[in-house]
Amino acid sequence: MRILYNSKNEYYKSPFGCLRQNEICSLRIKIPVSCQTVSVCLYIRNEEGFEMTVPFRLETTDGDYEVYTTEFSLFANGLYFYYFKIRYFMSTKINNSK
Repeated sequence: MRILYNSKNEYYKSPFGCLRQNEICSLRIKIPVSCQTVSVCLYIRNEEGFEMTVPFRLETTDGDYEVYTTEFSLFANGLYFYYFKIRYFMSTKINNSK
């Protein structure tokens, strides 16, 4: 099974496309239960040095997937980059994937 996220699907990212200044963006990511997820965070940055970390919360379980959600807004217009960091339980230690 794989992690599910599609920025072009409003189930996973709403609204679709660019955000307006201070507009709330909702994100959802589905992670297989078998991953034994410990935490999920969204990392946002831009070329001017702005960085922001937004934690996800477990919303529900949907079959073999855990559904995590978060919301955020940006105070300034511009080009932003984002990625997810998923920490999961692996054997007897926690794995920090980077």
